[in-house]
Amino acid sequence: MDEAQDRNLLTSEELIRLIQFHGGARGLDLSGRNLKGVDLSDMDLQGIILNGVNLEGAELGNALLEGAELADTNMRRVRLINTYLQNAKLQKADLRQADFWGANLQGAFLAEADLREAMLEEVNLQEACLEGANLEGAHLLRANLQGADLRGCKLQNIWLCSTGISAATKLSDVDWGTECILQDERYGYFEDAARSYCMLRQWYADKGMHDIADRFHNREKALNLISLK
Repeated sequence: MDEAQDRNLLTSEELIRLIQFHGGARGLDLSGRNLKGVDLSDMDLQGIILNGVNLEGAELGNALLEGAELADTNMRRVRLINTYLQNAKLQKADLRQADFWGANLQGAFLAEADLREAMLEEVNLQEACLEGANLEGAHLLRANLQGADLRGCKLQNIWLCSTGISAATKLSDVDWGTECILQDERYGYFEDAARSYCMLRQWYADKGMHDIADRFHNREKALNLISLK
């Protein structure tokens, strides 16, 4: 670690003292600091400003981060299990392989975030903005995407079993890959994949995007044929 990084390194105990001195986390600006690997689980960090912070490998399970500013952060492999992130600002954050299991990201702003191979199982992303985000290989099983903005996202090789979307979900200009094959299908979960293809076919057909709807219909029919054998 170089001298500049060492000078910016914060422990959880130091962070608690700063929050107490500030009179709470809201509005406390720690942008650019180093919190790599720290344990911030169960902490009240609502409204804190952590833009450009290094949080790689940190533990944030059950933390309160509602309205927090986390733009351009390094959050690779962060554990955010059951974390509250409603209306948090995470644009352009590096969230590769982050574990969000059960987290609440309703209304969060994740435009252009890197969510490759992120664990987003049972996550609430209702009305969240993920425009232009990269979710290649992400796990979205049982996630709530109702009203979420996924325009321009990269969604190749994602897991989508039992994920909820609505007419208000935005899926235009999504990159599903050349074959439009979900990981659910690749790993033999044919019935789950067929239901997801049916859901996507209906969404695109309702929006008049029949070329994409047909691609998902073809995947659905292929799996239905397999189930009949």
